[in-house]
Amino acid sequence: MDGLSVNPIVITSSGYMVMPLAAHRFPSTLEGLDSVIDIYNERKSKISEVYTFDFFKRASIACAYTYGDFLQWARVHAMAAKISTTQFDFIIDTIRFIKTGRRVMTLANWARAVKFEAKLQVTEQQHATRKAIVEIELAGLPNSPIPLWCSHEGGLDDLITATAIMFGGIQTR
Repeated sequence: MDGLSVNPIVITSSGYMVMPLAAHRFPSTLEGLDSVIDIYNERKSKISEVYTFDFFKRASIACAYTYGDFLQWARVHAMAAKISTTQFDFIIDTIRFIKTGRRVMTLANWARAVKFEAKLQVTEQQHATRKAIVEIELAGLPNSPIPLWCSHEGGLDDLITATAIMFGGIQTR
């Protein structure tokens, strides 16, 4: 993904990829979270220097903060957020990567496929179906799955890139 510019999911106050039930609040901005953008850009630019414990620790902390209670975050998006089917599939694929170390599609393809849809309408039936799917997928995951995520081959890169896609904001830099 090093040569690809990420077109991340946008953070807004409209319930689109936000975490309203979290213990902390995210800025309501289209620029995304600076900490996520900084870690992603550092990962892209300093390949040989990012495999240090210091980088791993900073990346893990920054990414863990964005999700907070990961299980709650996933449930909020299944029920409350107005996200497209593609965005929902990306969240499910991310949960499956955390559990198995495998993805249905590469993150480069997800970055291209995941787009903001301003006039999206999600029905109550879709919310109920998504909640059932998420509950099945979340079974057995800890509230903070960052160590499990990073335990897979390429897990740290997956964590950083998936988080940049979800929380990096529109590339205005």
